[in-house]
Amino acid sequence: MTIHFIVNDQIVERETDPFVLLLDFLRLESGLRGTKQGCREGDCGACSVLVGHLNNESVIYNVINSCLCPLSRVDGCHVVTIEGLNGPELTPVQAAIVTEGATQCGFCTPGLVISLTGYLLGPGSWSSQGAIAAVAGNICRCTGYASIRRAIDLLGKEADLIPAHQSTRLEYLVRHGIIPEYFEDIAARLGQLSVQKSVSHPSLAQQIIAGGTDYFVQQHEQKPSRDYYFTGPPFDQVRLEDGDLCIGAAATIDAVGRSADVARFIPHLSEHLRFFASSQIRKSGTIGGNIVNASPIADMAIILLAFDTEVGISNGSSVRTVPLSRFFMAYKKVDLKPGELVIWFKVRKKDGSLFNYEKVSKRQFLDIASVNTAICIEVEHGMILSARISAGGVAPVPLFLERTSSMAGGLPVTVETARELARCAEQEATPIDDIRGSKWYKARLLRHLVLAHFQVLFGWQEGLL
Repeated sequence: MTIHFIVNDQIVERETDPFVLLLDFLRLESGLRGTKQGCREGDCGACSVLVGHLNNESVIYNVINSCLCPLSRVDGCHVVTIEGLNGPELTPVQAAIVTEGATQCGFCTPGLVISLTGYLLGPGSWSSQGAIAAVAGNICRCTGYASIRRAIDLLGKEADLIPAHQSTRLEYLVRHGIIPEYFEDIAARLGQLSVQKSVSHPSLAQQIIAGGTDYFVQQHEQKPSRDYYFTGPPFDQVRLEDGDLCIGAAATIDAVGRSADVARFIPHLSEHLRFFASSQIRKSGTIGGNIVNASPIADMAIILLAFDTEVGISNGSSVRTVPLSRFFMAYKKVDLKPGELVIWFKVRKKDGSLFNYEKVSKRQFLDIASVNTAICIEVEHGMILSARISAGGVAPVPLFLERTSSMAGGLPVTVETARELARCAEQEATPIDDIRGSKWYKARLLRHLVLAHFQVLFGWQEGLL
């Protein structure tokens, strides 16, 4: 395919294998070696770049891992590397890092600068916690992070003056040297690029890939055996429809976390999603990919199983539906026939029901779960009307705890009920020994996390375990 995009201030027109990764193009073909090759798994953030998408008359920038981004993903986009920010003098972001000694070997520094600059380019007002979250996907092995936090605090003394409106924000960032002047012309230049439109449905011969954040970790040194199909528009919408939450399978985790409709439907979900991978991965990884990948500990699978969620599956000419609780058939096997594509999820929730999600992993952030669990519970006059409880890491598939959920209906909201449901969940689980813990540990952990649901939702004090 032929793609057109802008790298820093230069237009690129290239006939390419769509599976060439952006990281390799930048380093090996463009000589932009400030973008570092680290883990090649989206874990360290050394390869972070800014990718801007034209949205009406403005450009929306996201920080992504270039090691997991094929060139076809940046067709019609603006790609910014550290070289595209450098000028005769240090930018305020770079100066804050230097002043506070927040760099030692320097390998991670370009990624940190990119992530902090991306945060300043993004919507909303400045906060130190927001800036820290923006660099949560950038690992540094030298500094111990205290100096990075000091640099963020120093930067914040000026950054809280940045205007919220996008047009005046861009002008401010250019005027204060945070980004170069050429950024002001990027929207017009992107509008002139010829962008190849994707087809609406894959053929039987094509390999279906969503965000690629799992695929390219496993396959970055191998060319696919079949033609490709990348999901995207129109399957990336998130909206409320007739009281249900409709999530396109190609919607990114970040888009779901930022959606006002999702926030109204599932309060506090964005807080739970902070523990889903890194900011860079959340901006690329999709809901559909996370679920179709069918990992037994997939965060979004466990969350959506706690609701009455329906999966929309298309073969190109018709759509069939299946409950998410029946979608997972065996380890890494889902109810998809050849040529079928998951296109949406419809999430139903009764008014007044309560939701909670719990996750335990070896690292608090940037890690997958040892055990995770979610609950959606409807309570009236101190009695449980209905409950849906799910669990990950305790079965070959993301598990809907059917027996435990059925038992909950009609029981009073008491400590004894919570303990009874926790024991039932422990018995319903079938964990195995693996690197994340023994089967005994994971079964017992699930029991305690079910109790934690009740402590969080009903404000109970210690003494429940």
